[in-house]
Amino acid sequence: MDRYLWIYRDSRDATPPHYAGINRGDAYLHLAGMDDKALARKVGDQTMVRLAVKGIEALYAEYQARGGEVHPNGALQTKPWGTKEFGAIDPNGVCVTFQE
Repeated sequence: MDRYLWIYRDSRDATPPHYAGINRGDAYLHLAGMDDKALARKVGDQTMVRLAVKGIEALYAEYQARGGEVHPNGALQTKPWGTKEFGAIDPNGVCVTFQE
């Protein structure tokens, strides 16, 4: 993972937003942080993350067992377009949707 975090590590003294791109296999995640809390909240209110996974039932059960917050409208369900998904709320209030 260290080789994927060089951008974040080397830019930590730079002007926000800070950035990190990481991957696991064929899955890529790009993260950005900022020091302006008001702006971060505004962006967070408008941000949605969607991750495609395998084994969503097991992931949903693990998420709940660990005390994760499920979005009020985000219980595990099959959507009309065919994906099975649930919505989680991360510690910053951002909705993260997991789908299979």
